[in-house]
Amino acid sequence: MLIPNSTGNTGGLLAGLPRVARAILTGLGRTTVKTATLTVNRDNLSALAGLLESGTVRVVIDKTYPLDCTAAAVAHMLSHHARGKVAITVP
Repeated sequence: MLIPNSTGNTGGLLAGLPRVARAILTGLGRTTVKTATLTVNRDNLSALAGLLESGTVRVVIDKTYPLDCTAAAVAHMLSHHARGKVAITVP
């Protein structure tokens, strides 16, 4: 199951529609695509931590960058070519 995030937090209500539509079309037949409304609170973060710890939910990391290459990491993320999360490693 794919739950796309970063579907567009700017530009109005339908700003993320193209990204969600692309996710749905690329997953036809193989992947269930769902959308989710994010509410950050203690209960939700605790539930998410439990899912991550149990392995029920996994994070897909596309690429990691050292802290001194943060600009390159942001550029990679903004290029919309990342196929997972972009992570910054801190020494």
